[in-house]
Amino acid sequence: SFEKVSWPIRDIFVGISILILFELLVYLRLFSYRPWIANPFYFALWMLFDISLILYSLHLFKKHGFRPLFYSMAIYKLFKELFKAFLIALLIILIITATANLLEILFQTKMNMPEVWQWITNAPNIFLLVATFVMGLTLGPVAEEVFFRGFLYNAIKSRLPIPIAAILQAIIFAAYHRYD
Repeated sequence: SFEKVSWPIRDIFVGISILILFELLVYLRLFSYRPWIANPFYFALWMLFDISLILYSLHLFKKHGFRPLFYSMAIYKLFKELFKAFLIALLIILIITATANLLEILFQTKMNMPEVWQWITNAPNIFLLVATFVMGLTLGPVAEEVFFRGFLYNAIKSRLPIPIAAILQAIIFAAYHRYD
């Protein structure tokens, strides 16, 4: 159980260092925070970062004997669930797009395109566009949940009271999700 183990400070420090390294790369302009889609190198770096969050968290779960986040599932069932989630996300995107187009027609006005949609419509190739959707709808959110809620929150909670751990984890999560 998570509550019975006091996570080593070193594990917490290394986890937060991964986030700091990413933010440092962004700050030094060695990595473009957004849009990743504009450059295959940035996309690969983004993917590597998300994978490192998952692998570090899973490594610690295995090291400490935790298995509460995942249950055993056949690989075909996993892909089936991911495919269903992807189709649902695409359906939501289509509904939002159709609604925006309908509002433009009804009110005879042109809606401002959010910056993210400008990046998508200017994607250099279809591979990066599809890969960004897949990453943005699957790996990215899963990596963040596993790292921030699965590892970081529980590690901080093992050393501090729950309200302080929740607030500290939320501050770190918000700092990671800065918007320029």
